[in-house]
Amino acid sequence: MALKGAYWRSSEAERFPPSTINADFFTHIFYATVSIDPRTNGILLSATEKKRLRDFTTAAKQKHLKSLLSIGEAPNQNALSTMASSTNSRSNFINSSIEIATTYDFNGLDLCWKYPKSKDMENFGSLFQEWREATTEKKLLLSAFVYFAPRIDACTVYPKTLADNVDFLNVVCYDYEIEDTTKTAAPALLTNPSNPSKSTSSGITSWIQSVPAKKLVMGLPLYGRTWELQSPSNYKIGAPAIGYGPGNDGLMEYDAILKYNNDNGAAVETDGRTVSTYSHADNDWIGYDTPSTVGTKVKFAKNQGLAGYFFWALGMDAACTLPAKGSF
Repeated sequence: MALKGAYWRSSEAERFPPSTINADFFTHIFYATVSIDPRTNGILLSATEKKRLRDFTTAAKQKHLKSLLSIGEAPNQNALSTMASSTNSRSNFINSSIEIATTYDFNGLDLCWKYPKSKDMENFGSLFQEWREATTEKKLLLSAFVYFAPRIDACTVYPKTLADNVDFLNVVCYDYEIEDTTKTAAPALLTNPSNPSKSTSSGITSWIQSVPAKKLVMGLPLYGRTWELQSPSNYKIGAPAIGYGPGNDGLMEYDAILKYNNDNGAAVETDGRTVSTYSHADNDWIGYDTPSTVGTKVKFAKNQGLAGYFFWALGMDAACTLPAKGSF
């Protein structure tokens, strides 16, 4: 059975409680995210968080979905690096994560460490080796949320021990070239004619060289990225821009994109070279996925023999228009 995953943001619990998750399109859901206490290297939980954990796993069980607890690095960006740096701190973290997973009836654990530094990689590998040994008896799934390619930069490569000790890797196949505010970009492109190494197809191909395809899960966004065009007459991918466009720092949820396009009479274009969609109205430009591009990407994942795919994040596409295209 293919893995069809989605991350649920606990910060959106009031707007989108776990009881409203549509189970028709998923097999695994991830609670995003809890943090590490930098003082103890254990998991940091507030009273509110504890209630949300219970609500999440209760909903998952009722909907017959596998639930995984995703552990991220906020609020202390160095917490993961510090935690992984010694045997004792790793042990504290592992014990804490397993205790919480079993207390709240999670089926697994997920580490959201997208940008470890070169100096962290050996410790990263040791962490997963020790974590795997500790979770085996409890029969917990173990996964990691990782960069789109196995090499982050010239000096930073994920260790083999990571892939050896996870059930699957959630590969972040989106947010390409979004830091550049001077030109528009297809933020989740499948292929990239102008920079072939910066694309989903390139990243997945690179991962397959060192990790079995059946352990890889392709990530898809339920949001787009926006820019303000320098000129409304020049609106192709790569067009000059003068900054981010509408939304929250250039991020716009899928539902908001549809509303924006409708309210503003935006022109919608599909780019077959990159397998992406963009819309534009006056000086506003939005790059995003549509049911058609999602369908093509899911077909790519299937043809590559991947374990499946995941979406970030639930609540951004309330009707599950994009997940509904995930036939695998």
